[in-house]
Amino acid sequence: MLNRLPRLSLSQVRGLLRPPPNKPYKGIYRTDGEVVCEGDLLLCQGKFNYIPGMNVYHAMDRGQNLLKASCDGTVKITTEWIEKNSDEPWMDRAMNTGLEKRPKLTYNVIPREPSNRFTLTTLV
Repeated sequence: MLNRLPRLSLSQVRGLLRPPPNKPYKGIYRTDGEVVCEGDLLLCQGKFNYIPGMNVYHAMDRGQNLLKASCDGTVKITTEWIEKNSDEPWMDRAMNTGLEKRPKLTYNVIPREPSNRFTLTTLV
């Protein structure tokens, strides 16, 4: 007897051959003390375990909450007491417990100091 494989439709075969969507994996990309450039991805999360702090902005991509650096510098993770602010659209999702003030882990980027060795010279 021959063992027969089940027949697949054309759409099922295409689904098997299609590559997975290019989603960033959930997790921490940069940790405390690492040097980052502007626009680097610091963190991808589903719920708000970490919130954006100084020189960090929030972005959404396919339902994922991303934290990205807004300047060059060094990452610093701190615990801060935050208050609910309705001006920020992500704040309602981050403060879903109903408390007005609570501690949250915050991603900050400390900017690099500019070099004093650079001098601008003009040719006359």
